[in-house]
Amino acid sequence: MLSLQTRVASLQQYFRQAVEERHSRVLYVLTLVTALFVPLQFLTGVWGMNFRVMPELEWEYGYEMFWCCELLIALLVFIFFRASGLLQLS
Repeated sequence: MLSLQTRVASLQQYFRQAVEERHSRVLYVLTLVTALFVPLQFLTGVWGMNFRVMPELEWEYGYEMFWCCELLIALLVFIFFRASGLLQLS
């Protein structure tokens, strides 16, 4: 009887560890996605405000420049994650 209880307790502990590991991975991925998109949302918020004194709003290539800045920031964040080893989910 004691052996069966020990075995059940061991299986419960193993199951809890598996669930906690999966939960940890999900939170890790969500954190990486958040870290990637927060700077982009900040720029979108700044350029989305209705100010008249923002020269880049009247510039002919302002829209293209906005997207180039967004892509550059996303690429830099991705390169940083890759270089620091944060994108390895194994």
